[in-house]
Amino acid sequence: MDAQKLLNKLEFEAKREWVRNRNEQPENETEQNQKRLHQLRARTAEIEEELKLRAQVEQEQERCFKAERELRTANMTLAERKAQEVETREFQIRLSRITSADQHPNWRLQENYNAECYREQRTPVRVTKP
Repeated sequence: MDAQKLLNKLEFEAKREWVRNRNEQPENETEQNQKRLHQLRARTAEIEEELKLRAQVEQEQERCFKAERELRTANMTLAERKAQEVETREFQIRLSRITSADQHPNWRLQENYNAECYREQRTPVRVTKP
């Protein structure tokens, strides 16, 4: 019995030594290139999946923000809407001072005094020459 155990133990150690030597032997260039190619393809797939996931998160975040803005706008009271319109108009005026006169909310009115009348669908005032 002891001889059988010793034989099994020696065979096991011989196999383990053979596997260790096999792993330590340098691979030929083709095997190295195949292994490297497999690693690179796996890494590329991981990166592409991460980028795809980030794009999906960003797209879903935009959808969520848009829905929140629409809900906020739908829930606004009349006073809040008017306050927002006033604030937007003031911002446009300040922006027009920095950039150009075309950004002013009344830039057409500044050029043509009848433009506001046209916008409100009223009869324009006619200026007659004396």
